[in-house]
Amino acid sequence: MDDIKKAIYLEALRITKRDNDNFICINLVLALQNILNLNDTYVIESNQVKKIIKEFFPEFYILFDNKCWYKNGKSEKYDARNWWWEPEWNEPRIRILNYILNHTQ
Repeated sequence: MDDIKKAIYLEALRITKRDNDNFICINLVLALQNILNLNDTYVIESNQVKKIIKEFFPEFYILFDNKCWYKNGKSEKYDARNWWWEPEWNEPRIRILNYILNHTQ
């Protein structure tokens, strides 16, 4: 993983720890905007998020198992456009970012 991508993942981790109400894909896009200083000049439409995630963060996207997981251990089949974990459940979001930061070259 190069330094810029690592900085983006670290920024996404910081945002995720701070905000309980964002989806991790949104946090990755916000981190991308922050690190590349695109906040005031480039607006990402919500329908572009999946494409951006697949293109810029493939190591994250391939981990999606087509399910939304809940704190009670249950899951249901979901499309990648929706959340991967129960809303406001940050622990798995933080774990996946830490996993990528520590296990991706």
